[in-house]
Amino acid sequence: MSRSQSCAEIRRSGPAREELARLHNTALPLQSRLGAEFEIDVWSRPARTIGGDLVAAWPVGDNAVFAFLGDVMGHGTPAAVVASGVRAVLYQFQLACVASPAMLLEGLNRIVLDLYPEYFVTASACLLDATKGTLTCAQAGHPDLLVRDPVGNVSALRFRSLPLGLVYGTAYEEKTVSLPAGATAMLYSDGVSDALQSPDQAATHVLGGLLKRARREAPAVVQAIRRALRRSRGLRHDDCSVLAVHRLGR
Repeated sequence: MSRSQSCAEIRRSGPAREELARLHNTALPLQSRLGAEFEIDVWSRPARTIGGDLVAAWPVGDNAVFAFLGDVMGHGTPAAVVASGVRAVLYQFQLACVASPAMLLEGLNRIVLDLYPEYFVTASACLLDATKGTLTCAQAGHPDLLVRDPVGNVSALRFRSLPLGLVYGTAYEEKTVSLPAGATAMLYSDGVSDALQSPDQAATHVLGGLLKRARREAPAVVQAIRRALRRSRGLRHDDCSVLAVHRLGR
């Protein structure tokens, strides 16, 4: 699994920055396989030593996984503190076996409003179910979710939705699409899309092309995005995170 800083980079950063970098890295999902059906990979690079993106993935029963990517407004330590609190709440939803993406976002929206009234959070929450062969997603003001089918066709799930932390009682729409064996879903923060967009091409088009051309494995998808970011001349002032989930088979 990818990590945002090499050991050498951390050692050069000094003791305080080293501790913050370790904290950022330990917040990332550790499993590269979730059950027998799914493979995941994740990469996260904060704009500063630590940032406000939060990434999570966990199994739901024997044949499904939940994937989550959130982005707290702002950068640095204040955003990271909020992200840490939201991550703890997210873990409670995991323990409670909440498997509806919309219900999870509605619960998080209320908690962000109660605990962090000066902040908002964009988020994408997805349930990938191998038994049903489906992906169900809900979003809160987040960039489009991209899905590549087994033959390489890429589609985008688009939502009109408010970020978490703006209005009590916000309802979040769910959309369900087919997810056959060999398909891949990709979530990303707006730091990625902002860096890759250009006057000639929308970020979704650029990212869709990268997903289409990448090898099927989740790590190959993440590496393709990282290579594109290294080549990009886009702004690098925001946290960047990518989560790829590949349904194994075929």
